[in-house]
Amino acid sequence: MYFYLIVMCVGFPEDVLLNVYELRKELLGFFQQSNKCENFVTSLRDDSFVLFLAYLVDIFDAQNVLNQSLQAKHQTVWDFIAKVKAFLAKLRLWKGNIQSGAFSMFSTVTEFLCQNPHLVSLNIL
Repeated sequence: MYFYLIVMCVGFPEDVLLNVYELRKELLGFFQQSNKCENFVTSLRDDSFVLFLAYLVDIFDAQNVLNQSLQAKHQTVWDFIAKVKAFLAKLRLWKGNIQSGAFSMFSTVTEFLCQNPHLVSLNIL
């Protein structure tokens, strides 16, 4: 199983955070049995850390979508500028939503908060 986890995390760099998030229970079990990486085990037990990890998964997913759209063929500089400006506007909108406690634009965060409703009242992000 350990080899499988390494291949999953190393094989696709853009999905490392998503893989760690999705496999966090398996990783926790593995590292608890091996008595290694105590700081990592402590972090995986901490709901606020996992919530922040979910937030990073969503942010990096959005960044990967932007990155892939910038690599499309037959685009002009104006297309690139428009896409980057739109992404920056989206980030500003998300920042405002986060400050008001709205997380619906982040699917992984929303899923985690639905599973852990006691965290909704905390101002973690």
